[in-house]
Amino acid sequence: MRKIVAGFGVLLISCVSVPEGVSGGNEIPVSARNTDAVKEAAVDNIVFDPKNPPIEIYTATKLDIQDFIRGLDGLIKAKNYDGWLHLLSPGYFELINTEEFLDMISQQPRLKSRNIVLQNSRDYFLNVVVTSRADLQAHDIEFLTMTRVMAFTIDQKEQRIRIYTLDKTPESWEIVD
Repeated sequence: MRKIVAGFGVLLISCVSVPEGVSGGNEIPVSARNTDAVKEAAVDNIVFDPKNPPIEIYTATKLDIQDFIRGLDGLIKAKNYDGWLHLLSPGYFELINTEEFLDMISQQPRLKSRNIVLQNSRDYFLNVVVTSRADLQAHDIEFLTMTRVMAFTIDQKEQRIRIYTLDKTPESWEIVD
């Protein structure tokens, strides 16, 4: 009987809720920085509200995306086109190879003033991505769905600027925009 009462007490203590926005000091350890929490929520059929994700899922996802973007930054700084290509979703790769997209980007003042006309995704990578995406950091994220997240940086004027939209894949993340 004592074991049952003790077990019930532990159960009650573990069910105490923490007020919204308070983590209760339960930080995700570095070794657990991945989005397994997202996968578990999907398996458990938990209703996921992208506007108000559980703090554990938000924290784990933000750390995972920050790691991903640090790796991406290394590829961009090294001008590693092939490595960058492997991080693009098929749809995004298809988009940046369209004549309409390349013409639109070629009309940007920075490229037009230097007489740069983009012909393909390699030109886009070297003349746009390398020059504008190096040294970016993800300071914040926003869920669109359980597996699609926008990453934001905060500029010197404290403005929140979207830098990537990413989809979670079984292996990592992929750039969709």
